[in-house]
Amino acid sequence: MTRTRKLALAAALVSAGTGAGGATIALASDSSNADAMEMQALADAKLSAADAMSATLAEQPGKVSELQFNLEKDVPNYEISILAPDGVEHDFLVDAGTGKVTKIAANEDKSGDGENEDGEDGDD
Repeated sequence: MTRTRKLALAAALVSAGTGAGGATIALASDSSNADAMEMQALADAKLSAADAMSATLAEQPGKVSELQFNLEKDVPNYEISILAPDGVEHDFLVDAGTGKVTKIAANEDKSGDGENEDGEDGDD
């Protein structure tokens, strides 16, 4: 991801989190059409990143370790990882239109080295 795209995404998350409606994001000339569609979907999302995090934390207490916005088959969603107090990371998908929270997986990497307890990295 280019620095320009990261900055645009950060700006979009900030404006989405502050409730600024109808924000239009200017993209750098090197962005593809898919990137432009994803950025516009983020700007148009009914659910802000902050609201998606709150909904996920209501399902699984802990700390947000990762948040990613995706546009899959024209459906905008947030993929959020929560690090639970017991050290287990839980992955959720939050529909940016409806707010529906769906648990994807629990990753039991308590060592923090990126590998599960079997010594595998889980990238199968």
